[in-house]
Amino acid sequence: NKLAKCLSESPDSSECINLQRKILSSCCSNHPKLFERLVLAYVEAIEETHLQLSSLDLGQLSNERKPAITVRIFRCDVECLQEFDPHCAIEDIKVPLEQADMYAKSLLEVIQHAHHIGYATHGDIFSGSLHQALLILKECDMDTKLASLNYCHNVLRSQSASSWITNPDVGHYAQLTLEATAIMWSAVVKWLDMGCMTRQELKRLNITTKLLLEVLHMRARPAHHLGYLLLNEILSLPTAIELDDGLLETLSSYIQGQLEHSVVPLEQLVHLQQLMLSHWHCHPTHLVPILALMGLKQTEMRSGVVQVLTQSLVEILKKEEVLSKDWQKLIAILRGFKQLEKLILSQSQHKIAEHEGHIDSSVLAMLPLQCEIIKVADTNWNNLSMQLVELESKCSADQRHIHLEICSLLMQITFIRHFLKTQTQHQLLAILQRHLKLSYLCAIRLETPSSVHTQMQSFYAQQYMRLFQSEETQEIFCSHLPQLYISGFIKPEQLMKALPTINNRSGRAQVIRLLLC
Repeated sequence: NKLAKCLSESPDSSECINLQRKILSSCCSNHPKLFERLVLAYVEAIEETHLQLSSLDLGQLSNERKPAITVRIFRCDVECLQEFDPHCAIEDIKVPLEQADMYAKSLLEVIQHAHHIGYATHGDIFSGSLHQALLILKECDMDTKLASLNYCHNVLRSQSASSWITNPDVGHYAQLTLEATAIMWSAVVKWLDMGCMTRQELKRLNITTKLLLEVLHMRARPAHHLGYLLLNEILSLPTAIELDDGLLETLSSYIQGQLEHSVVPLEQLVHLQQLMLSHWHCHPTHLVPILALMGLKQTEMRSGVVQVLTQSLVEILKKEEVLSKDWQKLIAILRGFKQLEKLILSQSQHKIAEHEGHIDSSVLAMLPLQCEIIKVADTNWNNLSMQLVELESKCSADQRHIHLEICSLLMQITFIRHFLKTQTQHQLLAILQRHLKLSYLCAIRLETPSSVHTQMQSFYAQQYMRLFQSEETQEIFCSHLPQLYISGFIKPEQLMKALPTINNRSGRAQVIRLLLC
């Protein structure tokens, strides 16, 4: 109690905090019941701090000299101790109002340490303490808000998979923490303008939000509306506020997980689509994958999504100069088309498998191997592809890999490839073969018989020995061997010839497995 009182009196509370941490560490090892009582006392003290702060009328306090709040943390019978020391008492702790935020943060730091050492044995106490931490987040200054949010993240991260299922507190407070995070982001502009938040604190909010989303993505129950609210608040920030790419990537993955693994009401899908269509131009890498998933969920949305992305691609190619951000948009659009095709193909394969009720060779033979996003095309994809091919001469060195991926995607995306003239397909393959971009070449699947399939066969027939032996290519080449073999690009006799020369153990094993099959 004296150490806790010291927190309100000393300008530097670090020594008091460290001493309390040592006491808690000792109790955790030697007196688990006492450890539990101490932690619960600190948790109650946080709640008491919130109650007193929230009940203050700041207007009436303006004339007082030094307003304060009174906190009582520890309670026990001290009569036996007074036999030795008549003055022994557990005193109330008076905290000056201007130090109340720092005091609450100090209490959080003590509980943070208790959680670090005791979450494995006293998990329920800490999941229950999320309620008090969120109350402090609501009431205190920015530094304490962020400390509270960080504490909530650490408690949620430490919960076992079974706790998320069996302990209702965990899921409930996880959603409240996400809601509190969205509310904080909604106030960022106001806080920055009024000087309540610094740029460094905004960076801390960025990092903590990202870490929290990673935990919720793995464990939490679906919360579509909260993910949408958070994304809406972050995308609505002025352009002067720089967004962290890692945060957008994590938030995009979180929302994709929500869309992929749960049923989303149509009304929410419509709102999300409107939000995506308003902002995807600014963040294509992170938002186009969400649009692709929405195209899978709702057939009515699919044609609209494809139309918007295609129109944007056409507009980029009309420009006299393709800027760096345009390259990013081009690659994001084509990746989106590829993702949508894969999702639709997977969906159709699963429907057939579910209808048959079992999986065997006859069912596998029935599964489609490719699909098209759209049936009717009102875009001249051959001309667009030729324009993209011609951009090779305008590429800077750091944009070269983007151009090569574009060439590969034009051949990978089924509905585009079907509109390409044979000559265009030959040119796209020639560019990839000239630069020996193996990861992009190996991703291409082609119909047989066709002249472009023959071109790929000839390329691998000429290069396979070199690809097996070169340190730069052998790992990628060997990892794609099953697909290349099934596609008919690599023949058994070529594998037999190459086998004695392969030094890489995993590569040798891959070849032997294929030959055994």
